[in-house]
Amino acid sequence: MGNKALLSITVRLWLAFLPIFSAIAATLANERPEAVPYMHLSSRSQTTISSDGQQPVWLEISLSNPTAANMQLANLAYQKVHQESKKGQNTVSPEELKELAESAGQQPVPTIQLGSKATPVSRFITFDVTDASFKSISLLVRPLASTLTSATSITLDGKTSVRLLYTLDPLSLSKLPQGTYLVQATLNTLTQPDMWQGKVSSNAITLTLTGKSSLPNNTEQNDYIAGRFYLLDQQYKRVEEVAVRLLARNPKSISAWELRGDAAYAQGQLAKAAQAYRQALKLHAEQAEDKRSGG
Repeated sequence: MGNKALLSITVRLWLAFLPIFSAIAATLANERPEAVPYMHLSSRSQTTISSDGQQPVWLEISLSNPTAANMQLANLAYQKVHQESKKGQNTVSPEELKELAESAGQQPVPTIQLGSKATPVSRFITFDVTDASFKSISLLVRPLASTLTSATSITLDGKTSVRLLYTLDPLSLSKLPQGTYLVQATLNTLTQPDMWQGKVSSNAITLTLTGKSSLPNNTEQNDYIAGRFYLLDQQYKRVEEVAVRLLARNPKSISAWELRGDAAYAQGQLAKAAQAYRQALKLHAEQAEDKRSGG
């Protein structure tokens, strides 16, 4: 299929599905489309967790701006057709071109501003936890240190999403009975000036709490996951403890040296980081050679 035919099909598909996009509908009514954050909650750790605190529990919130993303796609479609039209090469009819220009031609892309240096985005996010009977449960959910320092003032422009990392407090978990729990996050900026004002909630995820971890103890993979967690939470001493534990189990652990390098780099210890990375690369090359030689 040629580029012209593909372009024609793309434009016709866009026109066919145009009514389903709220942003385009608002444009047709000569209104500026309202941008509302989309909030998605997921677990970066297993959804079956233990109350013994052996493994940290990660939660991830993704914030995006689908209205801006849709508008950018509309603008891009118009630009492509308009360029081909100037060259006299497009296969779209004048009527279709006119409809596309009226509905999606070079519209302003609405952005969403959240948070500030003084008030990070995480300050406006709360979590609701309920048990199987939908009874509200008190459970401390806190942002990781990297989220507090990096996600201060953010702009959602439709091109990328912003990810915020949270964890469940081990002490709070240890006090809960075993069972299934629903967790949902809410962003509330209704009373905040100088930023987007509104309230949105995420999807709910299910976490199953058991009395003891079902994961094998002292495995390299589990230790490495814990090390990455402590790294993002800026608990560098605990990262080093994990690295020592990994090397004690396996003196040729690449994961241990990667963790040491990342922790040193995060603290501005560039020489130490370079040394750790060189060691990781050396071990990687040795292991690759062993595989090639059948060792």
